[in-house]
Amino acid sequence: MKAKGVQVISIVPGSLAEEAGIQPGDHILTINGEPVLDQLSYQFLVGERDETEVTFQNPQGQRSTVLIENAGDGLGLDLAQDEVKVCKQNCVFCFVHQMPKGFRKSLYLKDEDIRLSFLYGHFSTLSSSDDAELDRIIRERLSPLHVSVHATDPEMRVKLVGNPREGNILRKIDRLLEGGIHIHTQVVLVPGLNDGWVWEKTVKELWERRSFQTSGPWAGKGGVSPYPACLWASRRTVKAWPRFPMWILPSPRPG
Repeated sequence: MKAKGVQVISIVPGSLAEEAGIQPGDHILTINGEPVLDQLSYQFLVGERDETEVTFQNPQGQRSTVLIENAGDGLGLDLAQDEVKVCKQNCVFCFVHQMPKGFRKSLYLKDEDIRLSFLYGHFSTLSSSDDAELDRIIRERLSPLHVSVHATDPEMRVKLVGNPREGNILRKIDRLLEGGIHIHTQVVLVPGLNDGWVWEKTVKELWERRSFQTSGPWAGKGGVSPYPACLWASRRTVKAWPRFPMWILPSPRPG
């Protein structure tokens, strides 16, 4: 039987995991009956209860379920690195596509991963986040996230990101805000596309959702902190390594 879950790569000697019979090479399948999706999922699930029910599978396909009294602490194991989700957008200003040749391979990776957004501040367009993943973000409190908006006008956003299914970014943002998630946003401005009235509409609609409001429809919920960036040319017109001027707007602060 093919194992899913996450693979154990090492066990701390004398740990709860070792006492439970978990060994390197095993896969952690479920915790308290819920699938373990990745390292973040493991950390969230293992810290929920004082007693943790763990189902794991060894390389021979044998499954075991153990109940571990861990008081919400870790079990003493290391997990394999998660596979990074890659971006499927085709943005007209894509920074990765403008990279000169000859640098290390990691600089050419177009990541689109909410885990990296939460952990390291990578910006995500949320194109890989379906409703199930949005629910997971809310449940596991992966906040704040960093989201590339570019335009709140659906038709213009489709032109910018090159994906006809990703025009309505506010639907996803609003779902996260309703769940109490805070979002840092950025906008890459491309003259002739998302400047002018599109820019004004974007700023207005993001500002309506700003963080730390004490009244109105977004009071007491998640909020948006804008950090717009300005890019003077699209990758279709840039012929040399461009300089990217950046405009930083201050985040709203309590009080």
